Amino acid sequence: MTLPNKLTLLRIALTPLFVAAVLVGHFFTYLAALLILTLAAITDLIDGRIARKTGTRSAFGEFADPFADKLFVITALVSFIVVDAVPWWVVLIVIWRELIVTTLRAYAAHRGATIPVSRLGKAKTLLQMIAVLTVLAYLTARSGFPYFGLEWGALLDHWCRIFYLAVLGISVAQTTLSGAQYLYNSRELLSRGLGGEEKD
Repeated sequence: MTLPNKLTLLRIALTPLFVAAVLVGHFFTYLAALLILTLAAITDLIDGRIARKTGTRSAFGEFADPFADKLFVITALVSFIVVDAVPWWVVLIVIWRELIVTTLRAYAAHRGATIPVSRLGKAKTLLQMIAVLTVLAYLTARSGFPYFGLEWGALLDHWCRIFYLAVLGISVAQTTLSGAQYLYNSRELLSRGLGGEEKD
């Protein structure tokens, strides 16, 4: 197995560890979740570059890399629902978008076509990771203040929630926009079932 694929599998393996750390809900487990998120982001950043540089791109990697991203983000958001940090409808939008795009890719593959990752799609993944980081930073700070003899007041909590929800809202908007772009770019494939490679 190639190094990029090993890094992708590592990111998948880190997902349940991240969720467990969030669900425990203590300051030190949130810190552990931050470390896990950092490691996951690093593997996501370098696995594709290593594959391109070393010429070790594979069909498994093309499938597993975006799958690992989707799995990590969705399960992270679900864990945030459990700790009452994120509204449930946010996760529903993300799940529906990913289901639609994944189904579209499967249909395109069945027709002998490919749908490459768009720039909006890449930006979507980045913004989702930033949103996850922002929510986790809020949870970490809120639980960590007492350890340093500081008070987490209602006003501070209010404005921190507004900030991370705004970041989350931008991420959801980008998620929706990128999904709409994939559908628009694949309109001919969907309407006439044309084969061949789709343009970015």
